[in-house]
Amino acid sequence: MCPLPNSSNIQSVGCYGKVNYQNLPPSDPTVDYDNTLLAPAITDIANMSMTAPRFVARLTLAATTGALVINSWEAVWQNATSTTPVFVRTGTGTFTLTLPSNVSDQYTQSIGNPSIIPVNLLSCVGSFENGTFGFCNFSCSTNVITINTANSGGSASDLAGAVINLIVR
Repeated sequence: MCPLPNSSNIQSVGCYGKVNYQNLPPSDPTVDYDNTLLAPAITDIANMSMTAPRFVARLTLAATTGALVINSWEAVWQNATSTTPVFVRTGTGTFTLTLPSNVSDQYTQSIGNPSIIPVNLLSCVGSFENGTFGFCNFSCSTNVITINTANSGGSASDLAGAVINLIVR
């Protein structure tokens, strides 16, 4: 996954002034798109935004907060808000990854209102990348991802050195 492509302005994609209201014929066919062309695009974008991953990361666990590593991460808002997530060990086998509470995109920045889109995570999944044998559980609430890990016996464990791949929606 990569961030959404940068778009300088609506004129650069040849759509300036061509948005039309539903069920109305184009008032000027030379500059308006017919609604039948616009509706499928809007529907695809709206549906994709609810199902596509919003954030992915590759993390290395450790027994102390200072040793935790965010190997790489990407978010759909990364082109406009590039604040690095905060990765913390809160107890044995419990870690949190905190994302910004509000982010921007090119549109909100262009109208002078940056950081007005609240981050509201819906679900997350992940898995061990390396040969670590144990268990991991992921949950999310608003802009915080909680990771719980346990050893093969089911006891809470930091599983230091384990690499986790995380996908968040």
